[in-house]
This record gives sequence, structure tokens and C-alpha cells, in this order.
Amino acid sequence: MNKAEFLKELHDILAGKLPPEELDDVLSYYEAYFADSEEDEETVAERLGSPASVAEQVLKDRNEPTEEVPAPQPGKQKNRAFLPIIVFCGAVVLALLLYFLLVRPDPSDSVLLPGQTADAVQTPDIQGDWEGEVDPFTKLDISIGLGNVQVEEGDQWHLRLINRGWDSRYDTTQKLKYSQNGDTLSVWSVSDNIASGESSPDVRVLVTVPAGTVLEQADLSLGMGNLTWDDCTVKGRLRAECGMGNLSVSAPVEETTLTTGMGNITLDLAGSQEDYTWDLTASSGTIRLNGETTEPYSVSGGEGDHKLSLTSGMGNVSLEFSQIPTAQPASTPTKPSVTPSPNTDITAPDQITDEMILADEVGYSARHWINYSDSSSCEVSWGSLSGVRRLQTLPGTEARTVSVQYSQQTPGEYRVVLILPNETVVDLKEGENTLDLPEGTTWLAVAAAGSEGAFTVEW
Repeated sequence: MNKAEFLKELHDILAGKLPPEELDDVLSYYEAYFADSEEDEETVAERLGSPASVAEQVLKDRNEPTEEVPAPQPGKQKNRAFLPIIVFCGAVVLALLLYFLLVRPDPSDSVLLPGQTADAVQTPDIQGDWEGEVDPFTKLDISIGLGNVQVEEGDQWHLRLINRGWDSRYDTTQKLKYSQNGDTLSVWSVSDNIASGESSPDVRVLVTVPAGTVLEQADLSLGMGNLTWDDCTVKGRLRAECGMGNLSVSAPVEETTLTTGMGNITLDLAGSQEDYTWDLTASSGTIRLNGETTEPYSVSGGEGDHKLSLTSGMGNVSLEFSQIPTAQPASTPTKPSVTPSPNTDITAPDQITDEMILADEVGYSARHWINYSDSSSCEVSWGSLSGVRRLQTLPGTEARTVSVQYSQQTPGEYRVVLILPNETVVDLKEGENTLDLPEGTTWLAVAAAGSEGAFTVEW
């Protein structure tokens, strides 16, 4: 069974049992799953199991009664053995959502944090928009049922809460609250009746700390939503968990645990690979280490003192270090090393010479970095990028002619290039680029001097 046949049968089974938007999300997820895999479509379909068994699990995860569906066809035992993990992760997703969205009580009603008085937690309910300065803190505690969280560096200690969402079915707004006690800033949400309504809530928590801030601890829990963490250093523990949503961290961190029931995890770590050990798990998705796809399901490695744990029940996991050893065992994916900070003397992308790109002399720093890639495309956007960043390699190492389609989504001062095995740098032009690639590995890279930008590349 190929991808088209799998998706058509899955659509036919779920049509009428899921709302159209949810059905589209499910089909888009499995279409992306096929695209991300480097295996042929028949092998991927066999690993997933029959469309009937997948549809049954989707409906179970949604906590809805299902009709009898045909038993899944037997596949290879070594692949099918991981299906219980996927089933378990689906239950974890549901449990997290129910806990954060329906069960969690209002801390201000009955719970006091250590050292707090009753007055310290009686903050007003935030509805609409609220923002203001906060006192310096070293510990961050965020727990919200529905919404996105963003932590970034800026000019001051600042908190912004956006709560424009409501549930049309119950006509009840989700409450956002915050408090500050000693060196801890806490933000949490409270709602009696959050459920899927017709409205599209806009709930966001934006935390800004001065550049150079070092936090001792951060604990973040999201029922449904995305986390974006840019630049802010955490020297102690960073823990983030999410029932459904993506977790993206790009910063110097030490002990880090990132867990999502359904969504992608990306950790771009400004540090040396030799200082860490890692456990990467993706029950249903792709694992990438330093831009290279690894073995499926679970990968462990490293001998450093700091531990990283990245786990996704349904989604992709990516871990990338800014500094990696120049020599590694053959079994470990490798990538040319870069320095963590860009050359501050460079003020325009044309000052980044081809020789610098080839030698990885410039390094990079990035803010609001978003990168999605699969075996045939790459989509990148950022708010500020300085230096040179290698993105991924093009499939294949044989001499060949390729057609590369480049589209600039956000105009800006930056170069998008291919680094050929013969140490030639080729700038991509808008539209179709036909190139003769020599034998060896070809890299896609971007060079910028502080500008914002966004582009897509397909091949």
C-alpha cells in the first residue's frame, strides 16, 4: 500500500466521525509522516499498520466510542512491537489535556506557595490584554491549560498576557493569573469549562528578560499550545511538558526535559556536545541529531555531565549542538562544527565570503528561529539571524543534476546558498535553479547579518 492509498482509506474510514477540520489535521499529520521518512512508502505504511487500526486509535485518543473496524493486517513484528507505545502516548495526551483543561483547580482559591500570604496570590483575572514590568526573578513557573508561551531576551523584565479567547459553547472566558513571590514568577490559568467551541482563542504568555539573564530553574506545563524559548540561559533545570503542541528551545541550557504527547520538539543548544548525554524518543516520528536522521524510535548517546531528555508521543524530535567534536565514531551523525557567536564586525551578508562559509569561521546567533524540513524541502523563518547556519544536506551523494526551487517569503539582506562537495558555494536565485552536483555531500545554508527573513527551498 502506498501513501495515496493509505490516506484515501484512512479518509474514508474517518469521514463523518470527525469534524472536517480535525480530519484534515489527521490526514496532514500522516502525509507529513510519509514525507519525513526516508523509507519507501510501502515500508512506512507497513510500519504504521492498517488504516483501520490507525483510525481506531485516532478515535480512541479523542475519547469517542468507535464502531467495529477490521482487525489490522499483520506486519513485521519488529515494527509492530512499537504500536503499544503509540497507544500509551495517546492516552498520555488525553490525560494531560483533561488534567490541564478540566481538572486543575485555581491555586489562588486554596493553595499558597511556600512563603506566600493569601494576599500574595490574589491577582486579578486577566481578560483581554495586560502587560507590565516585573521584578527580577531567577525561577519561572508557568502552567496554563490553553495557549502559547514565549520566553525571550530583551531590554527589561517584562510580562505580557493576552487572553482574547473564549468558549462559545459555555460563554466562559479562560482566566489568566500571575504572582511574584521572592525570586519566582508564576503564571497560571483557571477555567471551569474549557472545551472545543466554535471560537478560535488567542491566548499567549510572553516573558521578556534582559539580555544576559541566567535563570536557575524553569518549569512549564501546557495542556494545549506551543512553547518558544529563545536565548535566555538556564543553568539549573529546564522542564517543559505539553499535552498537544510543539516545544522549541534555542538557548544555552543544562539539565533539560522536554515532553509532548502530540507535537514536534526542537532543541538548538548553544553549547558543546561533549558536555551532555541525551535520550531522544519519538514513538511515531523522525529523530534528528545535528541535522542527520538517526535510528527510529529511540536514540541515546553522549558522556557529559548534563542530561537532556526529549520525548514526543506523536511527532518529530530534533537536537542540535552549536559545537560538536571534530572527530566522532562512525555511528554518530556528524556536522561541521561552528562557533556559538557570530563575528560582530560583519554588518552585511556580502561581507561573509565564500571562504568563511566553507571554513565555518563565522558562527551564528538567531532569534525567533523556526525550521521545518523533510527529505524534499526546507522552510525557514527568523526574526534576527547573524552569521552562517548550515541547515541540512540534500539527499544522495552521487554525481547528479538537480532542480532546486527557491522562493523568498520575506525579503531581506541574506544569502541562501548550496555548499558543494568540491568546495564551491552557489547562491540560489529566485525560482528554479538547475545544478550539476559533484559526488559527495551538498549542504543548504543561509548567511545573514542581523536581518529578518523567511524562505522555502524544494528539490
